Amino acid sequence: MNKDELIRRGLEDLLKENQIEDLEKEEVVDIDLDKITPNPYQPRRHFDEVALQELADSIRANGVLQPVIVKKVASGYMLVTGERRCRASKIAGFSTVPAIIRDYNNQYLAELALLENIQREDLTIVEEAEAYQNAIQSLNLTHLELAQKIGKSRSYVSNALGILSLPEEVLKEINHGN
Repeated sequence: MNKDELIRRGLEDLLKENQIEDLEKEEVVDIDLDKITPNPYQPRRHFDEVALQELADSIRANGVLQPVIVKKVASGYMLVTGERRCRASKIAGFSTVPAIIRDYNNQYLAELALLENIQREDLTIVEEAEAYQNAIQSLNLTHLELAQKIGKSRSYVSNALGILSLPEEVLKEINHGN
């Protein structure tokens, strides 16, 4: 291959990459917070009020730095990711939030919410176990399949799920850090 052919191929590859990058760019739109419903697959049940206030202060000063992701539904939009950003935006007095609209099926939504939140360290073990249980039921997974998806051992998943058999009062205490 001569020098001209190498240059031509390099330019073709570069143009293809640019076309792909253009396709990957997504439009960010401002959506009324009142038109966004929470994600039913969200494993997080407790939202730290102090942390939300800190995020609200940051949003008030700097705006929302990362758009939330929503799915179009009959009643408006369903939140896919970004519940803390939505809650903090409301606290900050905002009526809209920057969002990217995507079309996901419910199985993918459940998996995405689970994986996004399980990888965070601030879920309580009870919230984590409830998320595992939800994923196993809604995605029809075995303990091993779930463990492989989230990068944990099967025994870790099984032991976490065992916590859910504790009395409700104990689970509440665990969720509150006691």
